[in-house]
Amino acid sequence: MTNQHLSATILRGYVALPHGQVHLYSAGVESSSHTVLCLHNYGRSGAVFTPVIADLARDRRVIAPDLPGFGESDRLPTDVTIEAHAAIIIELLSKLVTRPVDIVGFHVGTAVATEIAASHPELVHRLVLNGLPIFTESEVDAVLKLPLSAPPEPSGAHVALAWNGSWNWAQNVVGWSGYADPMELACRSFLDKTKAGSLAAHMVRAAVRYRFAERLALVQQPVVVLCPKDDLWEQTQRSEAVLRNGRLIRWPDVGSGSVDVGEPRMLQAIHEHFD
Repeated sequence: MTNQHLSATILRGYVALPHGQVHLYSAGVESSSHTVLCLHNYGRSGAVFTPVIADLARDRRVIAPDLPGFGESDRLPTDVTIEAHAAIIIELLSKLVTRPVDIVGFHVGTAVATEIAASHPELVHRLVLNGLPIFTESEVDAVLKLPLSAPPEPSGAHVALAWNGSWNWAQNVVGWSGYADPMELACRSFLDKTKAGSLAAHMVRAAVRYRFAERLALVQQPVVVLCPKDDLWEQTQRSEAVLRNGRLIRWPDVGSGSVDVGEPRMLQAIHEHFD
């Protein structure tokens, strides 16, 4: 994250909806460009898009909500599904914008973005999707057999397990990106995931159950799919077979955390597609 990203004025606020409040980050002002909606990964929050918001907000409005139950947003009273999360974001958009938005989705956020574009095409102008969870039947079965999360223990061993996961991830990000502060990355990841608790695992299950390829094939808006070599490298490439109006960009030298660190090629791809 550059000093430019850190100095950006990013506002925080809440929007009241029937199910509860949605917390969001926003920056920039209305312009001739379309408002950009950023949808985050499971277990994280809209704050993961800080470098993206700061970069794009120089000439347009950018909003990054915390999906229901993540960050500071209230949970849904219903079962966790991609369709239910998409419905909340559609309701949020009705309060915030008056014309179609451009969407940047990240991992599970790409599924929510795809559902919005497929079910309400009038709301979406263009999409950039980073890491798509398009799973095979055998992969779905394997994920659904995994435990939801480590159970809480009086010793705090589950907390240590979560921290070790965030720390190892941060070191991996530093390894490919050269980012200077693995502790900052690890702390942000750890705090988001600790706050989300078992909901993060429920969101993963919702994503693997989602009929991603089928729904993506219905999307007619222009789509750019970004494929860094992270844990969805193989799954993301499956999008190429079903894209109706889009293209896939492979980055074998970019690993996990491209959104967290504001990978320059990612920001450039977003600008080129939305401008």
